[in-house]
Amino acid sequence: EDARDVMKNGADDYLLKPTRPADIEHLLVRTAERLSGEREERQLQQQVAEHFDPGFIVYQSRRMAEMLNLAARSAQSAATILIRGESGTGKELVAQLIHETSGRSDRPFITVNVAALPETLVESELFGHRKGAFSGATEDRLGLIRSAHGGTLFLDEIGDLPAPSQAALLRVLASCDDDLRVGIGCSS
Repeated sequence: EDARDVMKNGADDYLLKPTRPADIEHLLVRTAERLSGEREERQLQQQVAEHFDPGFIVYQSRRMAEMLNLAARSAQSAATILIRGESGTGKELVAQLIHETSGRSDRPFITVNVAALPETLVESELFGHRKGAFSGATEDRLGLIRSAHGGTLFLDEIGDLPAPSQAALLRVLASCDDDLRVGIGCSS
């Protein structure tokens, strides 16, 4: 009961009498590991805070801090970035955070939920079209990929895009080089 009361009042650990040297050594090792982990956690949070507005994404877990630290490092590259997570976990927020902290922040950030695009309009929406290309095409349309030129295009739920459109999209994106950063979100 005394040990339970001590723990409730803020103690990290306790020893029972009679105490053996091995018990003290074990307690010291556990305490050192805990303190080291706490120090690493503070350093990781500090690194994330250096790159991002701390209020942009609220988190507590170490894994989230590690992911944000990776996002901060990837913001400095022109690479295509795959962001995986269940629907509603904030993939778009992470993509926007990467865009805002990159050298492209003054350029467009365009989000496309490809699952919401009707299959018949996917290519027209992404690639654009010329007036008269099909019935209903009353004017030239630039397309979302071109609209994001120099900025970031976030394609959410890319796995829901029909296979032929995925192949066409891959060909177009491969030709974009560094003119466009692409963030791809998919449910895992």
